[in-house]
Amino acid sequence: MANGAGPAGVIGDDAEFSGRMTGADLTVFGRFDGELRLAGRLKIARQGKVEGIVRTAVAEIEGAFEGELYAESLLLAETARVKGTFETKRLAIREGAVVEGAFNRGKAAPIEEPAPAPASPAAFALRDEGEEHGAPETGAKGEASKEADKTQENEEEAKGE
Repeated sequence: MANGAGPAGVIGDDAEFSGRMTGADLTVFGRFDGELRLAGRLKIARQGKVEGIVRTAVAEIEGAFEGELYAESLLLAETARVKGTFETKRLAIREGAVVEGAFNRGKAAPIEEPAPAPASPAAFALRDEGEEHGAPETGAKGEASKEADKTQENEEEAKGE
């Protein structure tokens, strides 16, 4: 249980799950392929296999893992077989674990949903054309616009004379 939040989830040894799963704790005896976001602990049992992207507070791997893993704490048991990218604050690797990949020590990725994507390039293009809508002129484009306005004014004055 994670902080008394209820029973932990289990993927049985004869079960396979593919997709996205969120929750508190999860123990994998079978196979999971996809994305996991757990507020508590992920345990991959000796016969278990997980492939995908995992964000969790604590990960204990006795079985197989392939993908990206972000955790506050990561333990690789002597029977673990892992391949991928791992970001964690605390790391323990027991003798016998088979490890391939990159480890980054530091702040683990948050478990919450990611921030929305930045605005599209089209949104920025509208800002560049803002001079027509009363926005201040800046940079090289603003200077070019000023020169074009002066040229147009001079031509109108010459026609009016």
